[in-house]
Amino acid sequence: MFGSVSLIAPLASTVFMPLATLLIYLGLFALIFFSSGILAFVAAPFSFLTALTAKGIIEGVKGLANVSGFYLHIGNRYGLLCLAVILLLLTVIIIKKPGGKAKAAFAICAAAVIISGAVFNYAKYNDAVTVAVVNEGEESCVILIKNDEASVISLGGYNETAALSVLNENNVRKLRTLNLLSNTHDVTYAARSILKEYEAERLNISEEVFVDAKMRESFGNAVIQSFEDVKNYDALSNVRVDIEDGGFESEIFGNRLIIETGEAPKASAEILVTNNMQSKVISSFTVLQTSDIIEAEVFDGAFIAACERGVTYIDIFADGKLELRRGS
Repeated sequence: MFGSVSLIAPLASTVFMPLATLLIYLGLFALIFFSSGILAFVAAPFSFLTALTAKGIIEGVKGLANVSGFYLHIGNRYGLLCLAVILLLLTVIIIKKPGGKAKAAFAICAAAVIISGAVFNYAKYNDAVTVAVVNEGEESCVILIKNDEASVISLGGYNETAALSVLNENNVRKLRTLNLLSNTHDVTYAARSILKEYEAERLNISEEVFVDAKMRESFGNAVIQSFEDVKNYDALSNVRVDIEDGGFESEIFGNRLIIETGEAPKASAEILVTNNMQSKVISSFTVLQTSDIIEAEVFDGAFIAACERGVTYIDIFADGKLELRRGS
């Protein structure tokens, strides 16, 4: 099941489906007149209008694609209810083919569902901190999200656009920090794809990473610092991340979070994210970022394997409670 649904998709369908139909008719008339020979000159205006309509659709789609903030999580009951109501309304419209007033009423109902879904989504997750664990291979890829801001803690995996998709689908508008720790093609490509859409406030770059001219152009006005010189930093509002041996640590609403990217020393935490099956960290809850689950009983407490080619979300609320959900 998908972890979220675009709330702007119904608007896109409403606007562009009639234009697509118009495009077909214009193209058809242009083809007919052009093929007739004697009336070929009549095809010119139709060809022009066809190109103009196609250009308008392309630019409109690009514009809506760049709009963030319109995704509804369906990992909860209310999100599923909103999706079910929207699909029901669309089904009724397709089957019954109502007239003008009835169609307008259906459109108003759909808009009300979308707006109420967005309001509920905001109310539920406002000020909560989300730990997004992207499972794209054996490398660590973890993002911290709060409201409309995010920090990329670790960036790895064979799907170079997976982290960018997480930012888009969680309505992120501000990228506080991006840690660039590896010089592999997958990591550098993923970083460029993120920085193409988001201007980071801060970049922590490892000395191992070779920064070429093309990469440097994507940095924009970000504050650049050597990762090896950083001990801690503000990843989000009121969320500070400490850089420790073998990974990262943070205290979030009374829950100690350890993100193990190497081999961390013995420690204890409420939440552990790791790709190390022999981790020395004892945690109440562990997300295993690996497909090599053989000796899972070595972990004390509850654990879960990050979903294959998907995202595991851990929502941490102000009262200290945790909520687990899956994403695509």
